[in-house]
Amino acid sequence: MGADPSPSAVALIAWLAFALAVALGASVYALARLRTRLKAKEAILARAEAEWRYALDFADEALYLIDLDDNLVRGNEAFFRYIGQRPEEAIGRNVVELVHGGREETPCPVCQARRDRRDAVFVKEATDPWNKLHKPIEIIVRILRDADGAPIGVLQAIRDLSRQREADQALRESEIRYRNLSQAAFEGIAIHDKGVILDANQALADMLGYPLDEIIGAHMLELAAPSSRDLVMSRFAATTEQPLEIEVVRRDGTTFVAEVRARAFPYERRELRVVAVRDITELKRAQRALFEEKERLMVTLRSIGEAVIATDVNGRVEYLNPIAERLIGWASENAEGRHLGELFAVLDETGGETLTDLVGQCLARDAIVTSAGAHTLRRADGREYAIEHSAGPIRDRSGRVAGVVLAIRDVTEMRHLARQLSYQASHDALTGLLNRREFEHRLEQALEEAKRGARRHVLCYLDLDQFKVVNDSCGHVAGDQLLRQLAALIKPMIRENDTLARLGGDEFGILLEGCGLERARELAEHVRRAISDFRFVWGDRRFDVGASIGLAEIGKDSASAVEVLSAADAACYVAKDLGRNRVYVHQLDDTALTRHRNEIRWAQRLSNAVQEDRLLLYAQPIVALQDASRPVRYEILVRLVDEGGGLVPPMAFIPAAERYNLMAAVDRWVIGTTLARMRQRDAQGAEPFDCAVNVSGRSLCEPGFLEFVRGEIGSSGIAPSRLSFELTETAAVANFAQAKQFMTELRQLGCRFALDDFGSGLSSFAYLKNLPVDFLKIDGSFVRDMGNDPIDSALVESINQLGHVMGIETIAEYVEHPGVLERLRAMGVDFAQGNVICRPVPLDEALQATLDLPRGVPSVSRGQRGSRKGA
Repeated sequence: MGADPSPSAVALIAWLAFALAVALGASVYALARLRTRLKAKEAILARAEAEWRYALDFADEALYLIDLDDNLVRGNEAFFRYIGQRPEEAIGRNVVELVHGGREETPCPVCQARRDRRDAVFVKEATDPWNKLHKPIEIIVRILRDADGAPIGVLQAIRDLSRQREADQALRESEIRYRNLSQAAFEGIAIHDKGVILDANQALADMLGYPLDEIIGAHMLELAAPSSRDLVMSRFAATTEQPLEIEVVRRDGTTFVAEVRARAFPYERRELRVVAVRDITELKRAQRALFEEKERLMVTLRSIGEAVIATDVNGRVEYLNPIAERLIGWASENAEGRHLGELFAVLDETGGETLTDLVGQCLARDAIVTSAGAHTLRRADGREYAIEHSAGPIRDRSGRVAGVVLAIRDVTEMRHLARQLSYQASHDALTGLLNRREFEHRLEQALEEAKRGARRHVLCYLDLDQFKVVNDSCGHVAGDQLLRQLAALIKPMIRENDTLARLGGDEFGILLEGCGLERARELAEHVRRAISDFRFVWGDRRFDVGASIGLAEIGKDSASAVEVLSAADAACYVAKDLGRNRVYVHQLDDTALTRHRNEIRWAQRLSNAVQEDRLLLYAQPIVALQDASRPVRYEILVRLVDEGGGLVPPMAFIPAAERYNLMAAVDRWVIGTTLARMRQRDAQGAEPFDCAVNVSGRSLCEPGFLEFVRGEIGSSGIAPSRLSFELTETAAVANFAQAKQFMTELRQLGCRFALDDFGSGLSSFAYLKNLPVDFLKIDGSFVRDMGNDPIDSALVESINQLGHVMGIETIAEYVEHPGVLERLRAMGVDFAQGNVICRPVPLDEALQATLDLPRGVPSVSRGQRGSRKGA
């Protein structure tokens, strides 16, 4: 046996054993720690794999892993749904068989890419026979490689493109809609990035005059006028969306004003701006026009002669023009916001009661309300004005009533003048008595009452016996004074309810109402005796004056006012025929005899005078007062030469000719003879003359008279413009239709027309605007005394102004005094006629006398003073 180990060997062995034990313990410990770490990593790996599997299964795309032999290694739920198999049935099998259902003789592009070990992307449409989804799909092939780049497997994905296709389609449709909208817009639209235009519509290109492709890429500043570029630059950095007005330059260099609005929007991580450009040139022009129109309106409102007040629907004042301020006594700033009732009241002039709310009436009727009747405006301070007013609704753009405008006209002076005109229309200017027109009106009323059987009345027709003697020997001034004194003498002698009127010339009428015939005879005798006892003194001369009076009873059997007047006139004529200065009562049994006697007398005398050429043309010149270059015209007058060679003035036979339908024969003779005289003078080479011929109402109504006049003018060869016709206002109004036709047709030929005795009746004012009149002959009763009577002067001036407003020239007749002539010239009256210029004389003498007068500067003629027109 061997020797025992030494102690050192034993110690060494022991130490080795201990070291080995320690090392073994450490190894065991290290292995335990390693195992713990491996288990933790395995847990992490397992969790990561679970999360990866969950993510894969949650994905919409079909994902699957293939080894290099085309065997399926792993797939997500979407893939297994796609191939229609469970994972345990598919994993490990050939992918070609799973996807295509069998081996391929010729690999498809996807399989070929996999075999070629290259990445690829393929799209298969729904119609592809190998497409099991029957939807458009995208197949992605990705080759998996190790660190050295060697292929180790293939990852493929199948993605359903349906939603993407739908989104793409929606995007394309949205873009199409946007472009269509932008192209169809009336405004110019552009999208810019820091001023550089990225896109624009055709409207903007057309607005600027550029092709669309030249707009895109241009800078916004290039399109702005230099004066607007700083403003545009300041807006690039601003966030406001408020509209901006700038001046834009077109391609041709012209500019226009545009309204620009911009809004920012995000696009692909940057901020772009869409800009809308609107050409507001016309808007600006319209605004300027509206402003100018408003200014004109305000100037008009401040300038017109009517008060204009605008209120809201509650009657509170919003506007007063200056005339309104003066009329109602309130300043505009103090009146605004106040109710109309605080400022003034409108009263009915007749009853004195306050009218209801003017604004309320207008709103209730929803129409223009015009005052009817006479109204008075009473101010807050108590002053009153006669007014005419109207109120109309103010509407807003939608048609709703937003307020009321009142137009108030101060007619205080006009109403005063109208009262004067009304008085003049119903009263005789010389005597102050009622005139014939008003007398006939009251006669009509009395006749109507008598026909109802209520009362009987009597008409007295009074004609002075010696008036012609006074007038011829002392002149018309003495004659006028005699008429005034006799009117004052008779007026106190009649009863309070009776009517006294001057019927014309030296004729008076008395209407005795509710009076029997015997009592009327007594009253008439009383008047006759008073006139017979009256002595008229003129200077150193004294005249006895008598009166012939005819009476006619008015009863239920009376025919008409004309018949009653005719009967009284006939009775007056009988009284004169029986010796004058007496009263004669009309009896039914002698009416026919009286009428027949007068008719035969005048018919025979006139007929004989016409046949024997015993009518004589007289004339009186009508001269221009304002234009010295205008030629003198002549009014043609007529005289009758009686059997003894004496001249009979027209007032002696014209009334009878009118009454018994003989006037048309006289008018025919005057017209035919005048035209013949004009033609004769032209043929002699003498200076031609223009003339005015009077036409009676009877002639206007005679059948064939118009044709006669047309024929005479045509056959004479005289220019119609040299001939004018004068119609009295009474004839024109009484025969309005015939007068209008007569005037219209002859005016078309070139003739002119004058309305004679204008102003003697208010009826002419109403008809004047409807008659084709060239001249107004102002009634001589106004002209004759206008130098002494301010009312007559005012009436003449008013009629002259009225005529000029209507474009009608004016003629003043009965001009008897140089002062009156100068006053007429100062008023602006166009022509004058009267004895101060030249009295009526035979036509040839008138022509010669007028040649001695300077045109347009008439002087007093050498002829006899004191003659009346037509005398």
